[in-house]
Amino acid sequence: MPIPSARPPRPGRSNGHSPQANGYRQRVHSVSVVVPVYRGEQTIGALVAELDRLSAETVTPGGTAFAVDEIILVHDNGPDRSDVALLELEQAYPQVRPVWLSRNFGQDAATIAGMAAAQGEWIVTMDEDGQHDPAFIADFLDTALAERADLVYSKPTNTRPHGFLRNITSRGAKLVLATVFAFPIPPASKASG
Repeated sequence: MPIPSARPPRPGRSNGHSPQANGYRQRVHSVSVVVPVYRGEQTIGALVAELDRLSAETVTPGGTAFAVDEIILVHDNGPDRSDVALLELEQAYPQVRPVWLSRNFGQDAATIAGMAAAQGEWIVTMDEDGQHDPAFIADFLDTALAERADLVYSKPTNTRPHGFLRNITSRGAKLVLATVFAFPIPPASKASG
């Protein structure tokens, strides 16, 4: 596992406040997005561009203010030029922070490494390939706050089929999370993963 370098949050977010029309200040929730990257050379740029739109203060349907303060891209040593893409994205977007793994550890380990490096108040994990829509971050935050939940889990609606080994590993990771955070796991399905 890598030892991520500590980097303070972007200036202007430390108090977590923003002006509101009624004169009161509402807290702005800081969100870190963790993306494991393996063979993401062609797809990661589009995802980061979408997430960049959420780096400005955004208000959820439930009225909660948030901003994506950091996008942690975990390089899992894929066979393509994802490393070059991550370096370019780091230069182009101030909220992008790459985490470099020493070898390919797999999606679950890369996700955990990114979560360990995250500094935001809330952590959202996403796949690099467009399976998760960044627009749902607002709904996840509303749900977490309304339910006083430590973890909100959803299933992608546009899943691609994966192999047996990947599906069973993913299911195992979900069971561990369910045990740690005490939430129900939906039954396995053909599209789970």
